[in-house]
Amino acid sequence: MYTYNIVGDNKVKIRPISTTDFEENLFDDIEVLKSQLIGEGYTIVSDIQYAKDLLRKEGYFVDNLWHVNDVQENFKCDEETAQNILYWALTSPNVIEYINDMIKLVATNENLETK
Repeated sequence: MYTYNIVGDNKVKIRPISTTDFEENLFDDIEVLKSQLIGEGYTIVSDIQYAKDLLRKEGYFVDNLWHVNDVQENFKCDEETAQNILYWALTSPNVIEYINDMIKLVATNENLETK
């Protein structure tokens, strides 16, 4: 069985029921629930999309996220090892310096005034 939470901006997250849900919000058929919510003008979002939207709203850039699959597509390793590889690769001083240099370059090309 499923229910939903309205998460703002006319978006909803569908989720399995828990013991704290009210009986009138329960749906046996997820397709019926989706159809009803879409008919009411809601956009159904996944937990990941909701998290990205929330972070974006708070000023974070989330359009380029890395996943353990990016490592595991090329190397035989478990998820923890892939996470460690991503951590060390993405927090290396060279990568951070390159990103900061590119931010400065793009901002300069956009004729932005420095502070």
